[in-house]
Amino acid sequence: MINTLTRTVTGRAFGGAWLRPGLTAGLAVVGLMGLAACKDTAVPNFRSPQINPESPSGIQFLVTGVAANSRADIGQDILALSGMGREIGVFTTTDSRFITEWMGDGNIIPNSDFYGGGGWSAEFLNAKDAEAIIQDLPKVTPAYSASDMSLITGVMKTFEAYNMMLVAETRDTNGVPIFGFASPPATPAPILCVKDVWKGIAAMLDSAEADLDAGTPGPLPINLPPGYAAVSAAGPSGTAGSFAGFNRALAAYAKLQYAYATTRVPGGGAPATPSSAGAPLLSALVAADSAVHATFLYNPGALTPPPAGDFSDPLAVYHNYSSTSGDLDNPVTFAVGQTTTVFVLDDVAAEIAAGGDLRANKLIVNSVGPNSEAGPTANAVAANGITVGFYQSASSPIPIIRNEELVLIEAAIQLGEGNLANAITSINAIRTNVGNVPPYAGAVTYVAVRDQLLHEMRASNLGEPGEERIMAVRNYGLQMQQTTTWGGTDTHSTLLPIPIQESGPRNGNITPSCS
Repeated sequence: MINTLTRTVTGRAFGGAWLRPGLTAGLAVVGLMGLAACKDTAVPNFRSPQINPESPSGIQFLVTGVAANSRADIGQDILALSGMGREIGVFTTTDSRFITEWMGDGNIIPNSDFYGGGGWSAEFLNAKDAEAIIQDLPKVTPAYSASDMSLITGVMKTFEAYNMMLVAETRDTNGVPIFGFASPPATPAPILCVKDVWKGIAAMLDSAEADLDAGTPGPLPINLPPGYAAVSAAGPSGTAGSFAGFNRALAAYAKLQYAYATTRVPGGGAPATPSSAGAPLLSALVAADSAVHATFLYNPGALTPPPAGDFSDPLAVYHNYSSTSGDLDNPVTFAVGQTTTVFVLDDVAAEIAAGGDLRANKLIVNSVGPNSEAGPTANAVAANGITVGFYQSASSPIPIIRNEELVLIEAAIQLGEGNLANAITSINAIRTNVGNVPPYAGAVTYVAVRDQLLHEMRASNLGEPGEERIMAVRNYGLQMQQTTTWGGTDTHSTLLPIPIQESGPRNGNITPSCS
């Protein structure tokens, strides 16, 4: 079941493709079929034309909308990327495309339906709405102070970058038209190659940080949803509670992706191979490392074993959900006892649980096993009926980024720089403090440490947005070598196509351009 928000859009685009004036754009809030019970939710229309954007109350309402609507496609983000990583599958007898397309069992993902076209329109609308808020700030009466304007601008630029990150994660080398939010350009914004996409996102975040730093420390002049409680203040990124800390956490991730994206375009640096490290852009890795150490959200000493039930890490930023009227349910609820069709592949569950790793405590056996919901595929690869236990209800939060992920990002940065001992230090911080398993004691070689890092990413970030491991699989050139399920029929797909609503108005000209 899908909830929708509507807004009359004049001269705005999904991505770079123009909508005709007066066309009503439907923003799909993902409720993946077969995952959980679905009910109608009266979501406020944050894009209502009745909202006065030239008043502080109107700005606050629109800011709330950008934050709330940034949750729209997280369900697809998690399950598409988890499926591509051959980790979590949606096993249902009613629609095989979750397996045949997202998990790569023989079918190419089309650009004309939810499975290939989702994770696009909502993100561009959110980015455009964030930019519209920035443009409205000088018109607000009573006027904002220069400090408040700068802070709100920094927050909105960060949301612009975050929404583009969501698109970049699923489209990767297919490209993304990440610019053109402020005003109608004469032509659609160009679809950029993966290198320029991540470079541009990193630049957005750096620009946002400059605006945040120009503001006066203290409470933010706008309110953000409860999931942002850990980053609800103005101040330097290293100060606990600062939104700038969230910005730097995202920047660390974006700059790591940029470092490797430079190797995956024609004329770039040497790409990684299954047996070699390649030559990721060193300056981007150094910048990523600086961003990790600049955010208070990064604290290896604060790592702890995963709690039972919902995520509750204090050094984290979350999307919030609830079943109350006027809000959204968690779109990928894995509640025990529900007739959910989402299951962790048996070999993945066994890998995580090996050696008594406490991260296996996140895995639970659903009382409704896959055999009652799915066919032979589930019997072959997910017969044990294991799912994850951290999305227990419609109100379970979904993390955007958290300390444990940042420690793994630091490990990936050090691996990219060739500092294997430093990478192992970060890996062991996770293993000993979160998993309660012995430190890594294997070979100190690129391949061995890389493979260990991929394991830690799987054990730590299973079922979370962004799927750190599938991003690394691309960066390390392991699409064909990654754990597969389907043998000769496996398409090894790790990305979604440019949607037809974008390619159509471009007359099919969607070849990404590279600087």
